[in-house]
Amino acid sequence: MFARLTLSSSAVFLKVILKIRPLPLFCFLLLCPVMLFCPCNEAEAARHNVGFVNLGISLPERELNLDINVWYPTESRRRRTFKFQSWTFRAASRAAVSPGTWPLVLLSHPSSGNRLTHHTTASALAACGFIVAAMTHPDDNLDNMPDIASWDLFVHRVRDMGLLIDILLKEERFAASIDRERIGVLGFGTGAATALLLGGALPDCTQWKNFCRDNTSLRNPYCNEWARERISRNICPSLPLRQSMADVRIKACALVEPAFTALFSRESLSWYYPPTLLVQGQAGRDQTLEREDALFATRFGRTIRRLNIAAADEAAFMAPCPDPLLKELPELCYSVDDRLRSEIHEQLVSALDSFFTATLVRRPPQAMPDPPVFEFVGPVQPERPIR
Repeated sequence: MFARLTLSSSAVFLKVILKIRPLPLFCFLLLCPVMLFCPCNEAEAARHNVGFVNLGISLPERELNLDINVWYPTESRRRRTFKFQSWTFRAASRAAVSPGTWPLVLLSHPSSGNRLTHHTTASALAACGFIVAAMTHPDDNLDNMPDIASWDLFVHRVRDMGLLIDILLKEERFAASIDRERIGVLGFGTGAATALLLGGALPDCTQWKNFCRDNTSLRNPYCNEWARERISRNICPSLPLRQSMADVRIKACALVEPAFTALFSRESLSWYYPPTLLVQGQAGRDQTLEREDALFATRFGRTIRRLNIAAADEAAFMAPCPDPLLKELPELCYSVDDRLRSEIHEQLVSALDSFFTATLVRRPPQAMPDPPVFEFVGPVQPERPIR
C-alpha cells in the first residue's frame, strides 16, 4: 500500500512527510547488498552460476534513458565485484547465458526503491534457473517521484513493464534465451499493485471510501491527512478503471507487500486472471492495516498461494543498509536484525522459486484471456505525456 513506503515505524514515516514537499525524497533509501544463498526447492536441482548485465537503453523519442539490470543463469565461474551507488555484489560479468531457454521474471521495485533494491532476491532466483530483469521506474523511484500518489503512477509503471518485455525480447544477449511463453512478474509494494494491473485487475475506490474513517494513526500512512487527500484527489477521479491494462504475456504474478490494496475490491479482481503468490508481513501494522491485509487475500474469488511472515515488514524484504543509512534512518535499517533478515529472505526466495517453478516451468503456463472491452468511462491516459 502506497505510503507504507517501506517505513517500519511512525517515526520514520513522519520524517518522510516532513521531507516530502520538495519531492526528490527517499534519496536516503540506498540499500547495500548481501549475496543470498538460493534455497532452490528441488533437491536434485543444480544451483546455477549467476551472470549479470547492466543495460543502458536510450529512447530519444521519449527523452528517456532507462537503467535495466539482468541476472541470469550462466556456466561462467568468473565472478567480479560490481559497485553501483551503495550496493556491492558479485556475479559473472557479461558472460553467456546457459544454453537453452529460461523463464523470465520481471521485478518491479517499490516506490522507495530502484532496480537494485532487491538485487539479492533477483540473484537468488537466477541461481534457481530464471532470467530476472529489473528496471528503475523513471518517475517513481527513490531519487525521483513526480508520480507519487497519482493515477500517472499506475499508467507509467504498467507501460514501463510492457516496454521492459519488448526490450528484452529484442536484446541480442537474451532474445534467444528467454522462453516467451513463460513470463512472470515479481512486484514489491507499488510494484505488486503494478502486477495486479498487468494481470487485468480494474481498480476502483469502493473500498477506499471507508478505509480510513476516523483513523489518523501514523502507523497507517494511508490515513494521514496528506496521503488521504492525495489519493482521493489524484487517483479516485480516474476510477473505476474501464480500460484494461492487462498484458497477456504475463503468466504468473508474485505480490510481496502489495501497495494500494484498498483500491482493489472483489469486483475489480474478478478481471484478474494469473496464478498468484501473495506474500505479506505482519510487523508494524495497526488494526486497519491488519484487517485490510486479511480482507485483500479473500478478494480473489479463487485459491491463491499465500506466505505470511509474522516478523517481516516491507523493509525486511530489502537488502541490508550501508553504514551511512544505518546512522540516518536506524528505524528503517534496524527493522530486523541481520539474522532475521536472512531467515526472511530464505523463506521468500524458497516460496518464489516454488511458485514460479510450478507456474512457469513444470507445466505449460495457462493462456491468459483477452482483456475485456468496456464502454469508455473517465480518464485513462495520464495527465501529462509519458516521458
